[in-house]
Amino acid sequence: ARTAAHPSPTMPRRSKGSSPGNRGRKGERGSGSSSSSSRSPGSARRREENGAGSRAPRIALRSGSKKWITCIRHGQSQAQTAIRGERRTSRYLDAPVTGKGLQQAKNLSDRVEKPELVVVSTLTRALQTACLVFKKFKDLKIIATPIVCELGKIPENTPRSIEELKKDYNLQMLPGFDRIDFSNVSAEMKMIGESRSRSSEQACLQFCNWLEKRPERVITLVGHSTFIRKFTGSVAPRIMWIFCVHVHPCVCVCVCVSPFVLVLFEGNVRRVENCAPIETVIDTRGVKLMKF
Repeated sequence: ARTAAHPSPTMPRRSKGSSPGNRGRKGERGSGSSSSSSRSPGSARRREENGAGSRAPRIALRSGSKKWITCIRHGQSQAQTAIRGERRTSRYLDAPVTGKGLQQAKNLSDRVEKPELVVVSTLTRALQTACLVFKKFKDLKIIATPIVCELGKIPENTPRSIEELKKDYNLQMLPGFDRIDFSNVSAEMKMIGESRSRSSEQACLQFCNWLEKRPERVITLVGHSTFIRKFTGSVAPRIMWIFCVHVHPCVCVCVCVSPFVLVLFEGNVRRVENCAPIETVIDTRGVKLMKF
């Protein structure tokens, strides 16, 4: 018992983790870490090939000259005025604009200039807004496309079929609705799949591809808040140095000047108001916010 309690000095004291079992486990851990480190370059290459963990693509034109895009959010919709919790009900399926939204579009029509082309979402509130804003331009070309439909799986973002839209009496009575070109909507719907399941990056890149195929350079987009925010939020930040003057709290005459970096985002509009134009320019470098 005494020997068991106090080992003899000649007996080597076994250190923690030196048992055969521990040595085996330690060796396994060591071999595992080395193998993982040896696998990391290949794993990184595979991640790059698959696009996992890679940087989000820049929203820009791949080629060609720059284009000036004016983004206009639709007039106030009925879903915007819905009671909290009711917005996800079928009552607001492809919700139209309110009376206030109609007036917002009419007020804007007095201030807009004629673009070369108007591209509009196939959702009802955007179609109504486009017809009213550009009603005075009788020969203006207007193209409807699901590519610029709003993002998000809620009823108000669910588009109706072209047949349903053309049978809608309220739309039929709008000035210029009969001039809207719906000819490519069916093919574009098949190309992009279910529009509500797209990511914001996919939607913006699809719009860039659409723009590249158009010969027009001055274009107005009549669309939606989230899509416009994602589209304008793709520019790199601009850094500006500013200097702040600090007065020492104890000695009023002691003044020090410290430099601070102010990061100005030329894009990433946080809030898009109804019928408030946002002017941008897009080229191979990305989207630049001009005026909003």
